[in-house]
Amino acid sequence: MQDEIVNSLARQLQVEVARIEGNRPATDPDVHALITKAWAEIFQSGRRGRDALEQARKLLLTAREQDPENMHVQLGIGAYHVNMAIQLYSSDGADHLAKGEGLLRSVIERQPTIPAAHHFMGMSHVARNQLSQAKAAFERAVELNPSHAPSYAQLGRVLVRLGFPKQGLEHVLYALRLSPRDPGLAIWTAFAGFAELELERFDKALAHFERALSLYPGQPRTVLCVVATHALLGDMHEARRRLEQLQRTLPHLTREVLVNRFGKGRPDSQYRKGLQLVLSPPPEGLAVVEN
Repeated sequence: MQDEIVNSLARQLQVEVARIEGNRPATDPDVHALITKAWAEIFQSGRRGRDALEQARKLLLTAREQDPENMHVQLGIGAYHVNMAIQLYSSDGADHLAKGEGLLRSVIERQPTIPAAHHFMGMSHVARNQLSQAKAAFERAVELNPSHAPSYAQLGRVLVRLGFPKQGLEHVLYALRLSPRDPGLAIWTAFAGFAELELERFDKALAHFERALSLYPGQPRTVLCVVATHALLGDMHEARRRLEQLQRTLPHLTREVLVNRFGKGRPDSQYRKGLQLVLSPPPEGLAVVEN
């Protein structure tokens, strides 16, 4: 309990410092100020999505012009690219992943003890469905920084996808206890719903997803989870309505893209079964998106 309290305070301090520094006006910002403001935006992407990421990118590119070899600039740009891919904001996720991974590998080679570098590399592995590598990356991040709540949450998501929803849910709930007002709260709440979905507790899952969407309306992966849950509950009308609503917002997420881009996953996954009801044509039973 003492460790949890200390870790929780450490994470809250990290988030608050980033928020304060990010809001501080600067008439002539130096590289450090630009990086700090950029990371504040990356933190806020869990609430504000693509707009926050694009603002972070602009700040980081300005910082790179002043200091091209700055490791924290490279880390931030790598984080931007990985988030663009994994959160489904771009029609060219593969290009974002390739750019992000190249930058993150460079950072890890230069300084292998930065937790955030392993964290975002883990997210890239998740996007590629390389779950064993993702698990190892998130475990390394929390080994380096036991207060790194985002890595506990992501590790929980990976455990659910590996077929261990109870253990995964425990990790997600631990992250929520460590940082109950974290900018990533909407994403982590959706992870809790994902675990409940795989445990076939559909009503609890839907409650988590709707809570997550109240914090971050329209988050693509959360909406897809809602679509799957409504399908499993037998409400195909609502499932299709929510999917069409998402596709109007992000037109690049066509049925074909969802089927072809995210086809790998466990055949016994409830999430996959739910989306298959909505996306897969009857004859071939094409594969569907995996969270």
